[in-house]
Amino acid sequence: LDSYRRMGGVNAILVDYLYEVLDRVDGALARRVLLSMICEKGTKVALSVAEMAESTDIPRQSLEPVLASLVQARILRQLCDLG
Repeated sequence: LDSYRRMGGVNAILVDYLYEVLDRVDGALARRVLLSMICEKGTKVALSVAEMAESTDIPRQSLEPVLASLVQARILRQLCDLG
């Protein structure tokens, strides 16, 4: 419990983990991807790769490796096949 408190609690631990993941991938691209998944009301929205490519103006071939890295790091969850 002391280690947990020294690390700043759950919020600090999760934020640190997210920044570690973003450092391993194209961080700017990953941020655009994550922001595209938040609707106007501030809630999350599930998007297909095609919808994400359209809303971010990022080509699908550039999106797919970033999405795969975010899924592997458990930042995102894949709901169906990317094909």
